[in-house]
Amino acid sequence: MGPILYHFAMDAWFLSHYSEAADLVASSLRRLSRAGGRPFHEQRVLDVGCGDGIMALGVCHAGAGSVTGVDVTDSFRTLPVQVSKSLGGKQLPDRLTFVQIALGQPLPFPDSAFDAAYSWSVFEHVADVSGLLAEVFRVLCPGGGFFLQIEPLFHSPYGAHLRRLADEPWGHLIEEGAFLSRARDAADRIADNEKDVLYQDNSFEDVKRYLLNEYASLNRITLAALTRAVEAAGFEIVDRWTSQVEGFAPPITLLDNYAEEDLRTNEVRFELRKPVAGGGVR
Repeated sequence: MGPILYHFAMDAWFLSHYSEAADLVASSLRRLSRAGGRPFHEQRVLDVGCGDGIMALGVCHAGAGSVTGVDVTDSFRTLPVQVSKSLGGKQLPDRLTFVQIALGQPLPFPDSAFDAAYSWSVFEHVADVSGLLAEVFRVLCPGGGFFLQIEPLFHSPYGAHLRRLADEPWGHLIEEGAFLSRARDAADRIADNEKDVLYQDNSFEDVKRYLLNEYASLNRITLAALTRAVEAAGFEIVDRWTSQVEGFAPPITLLDNYAEEDLRTNEVRFELRKPVAGGGVR
């Protein structure tokens, strides 16, 4: 299968990433800005796993001094076309740059190269979570803030990222093989007016293969393990927010094998900070 192609308009996907998620990240990084450090409008910000670049552009427009997006793919190359279709031909700002990086390799930046960093729905796909956290820690200035978000976590009801193929809460945990078989055999049942950008320039079979490949990349990290990993990397946890599913309970059979917190927790957001040596302000 060739690369997944996207056709963008000012739709829910673009709006949620360019405006809503980017504004949330910018607000978090402003809160994390240390006294005596650079104000947000002067900060060098790193987007870890920038994907198509929409959020990086949004954070840039939300007031960051500069934003550098990094990703193992080069899908950010399509951003100028996306912007043309979605924002009426706006030009990309000079203070927005992108770098394609090699999987599993150190980030191509010197120590303390950035004042702040963020990552949105990326770390659930990272094979070496501890290694990437250590790299983010390294390239941040002392006192630098890091906003880290994951949704959905693997053990949550729809943590398989396959709800469009098999709408079965915890199906991937109850009987993984049968669940994946049903996902592979799924028919296109999404109404035309509800299809997001993933569907617009791709056949349903290509979309299906893409989603199943995404499932295969999930690292299955738990909330407790992620918390330990950010602390082991050296970060101070300034705040941690989680959301739990409501309206239905995990099957009793799953509670024998998984912590209830993992089964219920759908999203986590961390506000982290790299400590300043000696506790002072650099």
